Amino acid sequence: MKINKLGTNFLDELAKKKNSAQINDRCQDRRPLITPFITNSASSSTDSNDSSKEGEDEQHGQQYLLIPNIDHIQVLSMEHGQAICKFSPYNSEDEALQNAKLQSVAIMKRKIEVKNEGILHYSDEWVVFAGFLDGTLHEWTLSSIALNKGKNVGILPVRRYNLPQKYNAFAFSHISAPVGGEDGLLYALVKTAELKKQKKCHLIRIQLPMVTNNGDSDNMHNVDNIVPLVTYVINHNKENRSVGNESTTPDGKHCHVKSFPFALSSQCCERNGIKGYYVALVQKRGLTIYYENKYLSQNQMKNSNVQFFTQEKDQCDICVAAMAPNGEDMALGFSNGKIDILVSILSQTASFIENSLPAKDHPRTKLLRRTIHWHSLPVKSLCYLGLPGSRAAPSLLSGGEEAVLITWNVERGLNRPTYTLPRIAKGCITHITTNMYPISTSIGGSEMDIVVRCMDNTLQLIQGHNHSVRWKIQGLATLNNECVESVAPDGELSSAILCVDPRTQVPIMTRLS
Repeated sequence: MKINKLGTNFLDELAKKKNSAQINDRCQDRRPLITPFITNSASSSTDSNDSSKEGEDEQHGQQYLLIPNIDHIQVLSMEHGQAICKFSPYNSEDEALQNAKLQSVAIMKRKIEVKNEGILHYSDEWVVFAGFLDGTLHEWTLSSIALNKGKNVGILPVRRYNLPQKYNAFAFSHISAPVGGEDGLLYALVKTAELKKQKKCHLIRIQLPMVTNNGDSDNMHNVDNIVPLVTYVINHNKENRSVGNESTTPDGKHCHVKSFPFALSSQCCERNGIKGYYVALVQKRGLTIYYENKYLSQNQMKNSNVQFFTQEKDQCDICVAAMAPNGEDMALGFSNGKIDILVSILSQTASFIENSLPAKDHPRTKLLRRTIHWHSLPVKSLCYLGLPGSRAAPSLLSGGEEAVLITWNVERGLNRPTYTLPRIAKGCITHITTNMYPISTSIGGSEMDIVVRCMDNTLQLIQGHNHSVRWKIQGLATLNNECVESVAPDGELSSAILCVDPRTQVPIMTRLS
């Protein structure tokens, strides 16, 4: 195992927060992302004549790990975990953007329109998008990583996007790009300021304009193609109406809720030869699944969001959710440590909307739940281990306060894990990420790669086939390492500890006892 030290904290502003639960909730959508394989030939055509570069790695490309922070995205190597470069939304002289706070990140393959000697042709390029609190979207090309390795200056966006004038008071909360979706398609949750004792959160579909050049200049673009899908409303002037735990107005487009969604995920699917999209919005007491395709009628689109509530006998809050790569199931993690597998919830929702079925045939009336339970504390992270679109039964990974990585094989019908990896950190597991872009190579990159990020400011790459740690990065832990509120008096923290790693002889400072 290789242990490195990164000079900055992975989790933002730890020292400024007293409650670690607030940190986890605030940073839950800044999860690490594994990039596709990026080759140097994608970034520069002149590299093909340079035979002195790493041989086999140049042929297959390299994967990178993106670590979102509040003001930049750190880029690490998937091979050894070392810092490569970083994406910055602004330069040191750009004071107008100093207040931009990064909220959410997504990776997408874009089609680039290029003119060469009067001939128009298209090329594909992987890009990363980041949504900010000031209502702007920033875009970086992943091919720029190879051109900026080892440089201290942050890579600036190649394009920036502004929402229309009527949306200029919105702030991005979450963004999601379905793998395999249309070029420039994004789903986003945006929030508005409180108005007349009413807060609103909107799910919108964004269709970004075609990229007509591949220059490196920082261009500002306006986004005109925005479609509002669902609006969540919190009223403070009167008691919320409730059906179960939440309520929906008759038009199906406005949901009166007690709390806004805290997670957004999307997935591309193909049903009867037609490409469609699932969008899941998760709240503490339930979730909403939105389905659309280009052949739905106006009436079907009007009622294209379906709500599911937690069981009345189970008053525990939902902490985390994950979509299965098979396009059928969803997993929900609860505060009591239980995990519910909602079997075929996505396909049932799509059939309900496409066939305009009556309310008595609502998917929740025939929903099959499989409950598994190992955690004694809240489940803080869920992730499926499998390839998008694959019909093979995926494994489910879970983690929480116990700092134990749990592997489940739900298809076996067993209420016990297939593997437990204990004591991987001295703090809560906050994020689990798996590789969605594997290729069959003899070097690096495998569909079994698992990245685990923990509250004690550690990041590690675990190989799924044998659960060995390939590399680990230890940062500085500056606050409580659990996601629950500390019972110690305010300001009473144990003193720091300075120790030396026995393998690498690298000094490591931590607050852990």
